[in-house]
Amino acid sequence: MRYCGVVNTVIHSDNLHYIDLFVRGEVDSAHSEEPQNQEPHKCEGWHWIDWDNLPSQDQLFCPLHLLIQQGYNPFKETNEGISSGNTNRPSVLVPNQRGRPGVGVGVLVTSPARPGCVLLGVRKGSTGSGMFALPGGHLEYGEEWCECGSREVLEETGLILKDMKYCTTVNAIGESKDYHYVTLFVRGEVDMAVSPEPQNLEPDKCEGWQWRDWGELPPLDQLFCPLQILVQQGYHPFESK
Repeated sequence: MRYCGVVNTVIHSDNLHYIDLFVRGEVDSAHSEEPQNQEPHKCEGWHWIDWDNLPSQDQLFCPLHLLIQQGYNPFKETNEGISSGNTNRPSVLVPNQRGRPGVGVGVLVTSPARPGCVLLGVRKGSTGSGMFALPGGHLEYGEEWCECGSREVLEETGLILKDMKYCTTVNAIGESKDYHYVTLFVRGEVDMAVSPEPQNLEPDKCEGWQWRDWGELPPLDQLFCPLQILVQQGYHPFESK
């Protein structure tokens, strides 16, 4: 099993907004070769279709439609994504009363005046209090990821960003703290003509902002869960495309 990509699915007519994460896996022919329709109340039936001969886009459900629009092809993709956990067997769904995971956006804020650095703050008054984290927050209904990142950074630091780009996504689970978020990371550069230095505009949520060299980040155990996972996966904002 491998992670493939992620799309921002908004269907205003149905009042729906989903973050759809796509993964890919190959059928284990030693156990099962052909699919069975085990949820007939949800699906008319399963069949194999050549990727180059898919139905027209107006017949595809929105997330698949968006994935294709982004140019993804499962048989030409060079990025294999990131394997997660034991993929030799299906995962076991554990019933819980916690609802669905949250969706957050973390922002890698860079500045031409601070080469190789990103903006970090120490969290205060919520999950991860006392740990270093990037600016960011919750994705709102109908919002694009980069729009969310720009808004959150402006609200928290007063900085205006430009050249916003999507970077990557992590599945951040902190079981001991009852924490599960899908965190989308975006990156933007400070518009030096407008706001060169950050202000701590939410002192009840952050101890203060500081520029830290990516190669000299605090130890992993001092990083808030999503950022810790991002670093563990080997992501580098100044080397990754």
